[in-house]
Amino acid sequence: RVDYANRANQAPSMFMLKGEAVCLNESSQTIEAFKIIIVALDGFHQPVRIPNQREPYAVQQMVGPIPHGRSKSVPWEQLVESDEVYEVAVVVTAVRFADGSVWIAPDEEFIDAF
Repeated sequence: RVDYANRANQAPSMFMLKGEAVCLNESSQTIEAFKIIIVALDGFHQPVRIPNQREPYAVQQMVGPIPHGRSKSVPWEQLVESDEVYEVAVVVTAVRFADGSVWIAPDEEFIDAF
């Protein structure tokens, strides 16, 4: 019999992921704001757990103009409960343009991240 003898009254290990995504505006309009999700994935393409959060992803919103053909660097940090991160998926889920129109990513974009 094997007992789970570790960590009585101890918090689980936590690891800080840090990265930067470069978002390029390939549309014909100026972007005013956009939203991305960040998903840490293990070697079997399963989401790595985020402490104190039900969803396996982090949401980040960026506000500020990005003219056509220009890019914006988006630094991010995410606390995870495992050092088994194999890759990170960054998915743009929504964009607000200068003319007030909004683009929402189709559901399959989000599903493909998993």
